[in-house]
Amino acid sequence: MDNTSIKVLSKLQKAFPNSKSVVRGGYLRDLFIGRKPDDIDVLTDIGYKDLQKVFKGLNWSDGGLKLGITWTKFQNKDVQFSTVPTDDFEEELTNVDLTMNSMYLDGKKIHDPLNGFDDIKNNIIRPAGDFLEHSTNSPQSIPRVFRFASELGFDLDEELINYLIDARETIKDNDSNRLIIEAYNIARGEYIFKAFNFLIRTGIINGVENKELDRLPLINDSIIQRLTMVHYYYGKKTLVSFIEIFGLNEDVVRRSTELKKLMLSEYVDRESGNFPLALLLKRYLFNDDKRKVIEFMQKNK
Repeated sequence: MDNTSIKVLSKLQKAFPNSKSVVRGGYLRDLFIGRKPDDIDVLTDIGYKDLQKVFKGLNWSDGGLKLGITWTKFQNKDVQFSTVPTDDFEEELTNVDLTMNSMYLDGKKIHDPLNGFDDIKNNIIRPAGDFLEHSTNSPQSIPRVFRFASELGFDLDEELINYLIDARETIKDNDSNRLIIEAYNIARGEYIFKAFNFLIRTGIINGVENKELDRLPLINDSIIQRLTMVHYYYGKKTLVSFIEIFGLNEDVVRRSTELKKLMLSEYVDRESGNFPLALLLKRYLFNDDKRKVIEFMQKNK
């Protein structure tokens, strides 16, 4: 457990012993998965001005103050505070999209009311309550599911799949920048193909599932090159559908078409500027099989 999260709660509880504060959500999820958390999400009934008194001398961002959300940096960690009325605190604890985001730390122990840790151990993404209702209020929950599938390689629970089918039009209610960010996250995930299979199965994008595919080696983070592999395995129709839904530049299709031709070329002049790119694409095509990559290099001496 990161000492910073304990110190945040300790300071809050010392200053306001009758208040309620917990660290929740992605921070604990990432710890259990084995990833280093980027930030700390605190749910509290302490108001903004009192929070400033507890953490004196820090710079604060109050852009979300109308929603009760503020941010600061404490011991080199980004900390988000979500303030709710005391009477709503217990209800807000369960107002999450997925079971793996429902765990919380009260300063003494970790609580897991919806068995999120078990779902993480079983590599499954499960809805917490009525996902359809939650996604209506928080449409960012929908693309986030596919980002988790791509990054973690987890399967989607059948109940969640059914919710996503019913809520698929809601994805359009997201802020355009949010969708673009999530598209990049999906494309950069090791299990990008698993995410695309679920995107197709839920009807969010057009295409035919390829159940023989689930992962793509993490050779680099260029989304153009990784989406070129989507173009190759799923076809142009699926790539266009993804780009339209997530609001990416249409030039991605043109560029991926060019890269696909380069990737399938048997001979590429080593003296040309295209050879390093062709070699990288071949590594994707060969699933980073060193023997096949070496054979391609020997053919193109």
